[in-house]
Amino acid sequence: MNLTRIDYDDFEANRDLWSVTDLDSKGERVTVLTKEHEFLFSPLPPLPRVSPESHGFPVYPVSNSKELEKELAGLAQRNACTARDTARKRRFQLLRDLAALKKRIARKLSPDELIKTFSEWYCASRPHLDPEKTRDDYFGSFFAELGKVSRADRRR
Repeated sequence: MNLTRIDYDDFEANRDLWSVTDLDSKGERVTVLTKEHEFLFSPLPPLPRVSPESHGFPVYPVSNSKELEKELAGLAQRNACTARDTARKRRFQLLRDLAALKKRIARKLSPDELIKTFSEWYCASRPHLDPEKTRDDYFGSFFAELGKVSRADRRR
């Protein structure tokens, strides 16, 4: 008796029996026949049972917005200017850190999150920024450089 070919009606009648069959075995698979089609059932490969790689940073679910807000504020403070003529370098490092955070949380940062982070960076950096430039000048540079960091990220 060939058990690899099963009539569709027989399969339906014995569905509970087939559902407990070990389909992870390496043997032949069950074929179900209908009047129009023949189907070959093959199990999906098992999912790997490994824990996600950790780089020492916590991963924040979208619902944990308070922790994410704290981290964004921390990035703004850490990358704030501490001397004159460092705005471009410090702002670009902030953007690199934001890109790394985006990868880690597996989603894009919202415009509100980016604007709030920029505002905190600007307030902390203000004593060392060029007095001839406005907040809008720095804001425009921030978003222009955001595109550069994103493009550089895609090339990697």
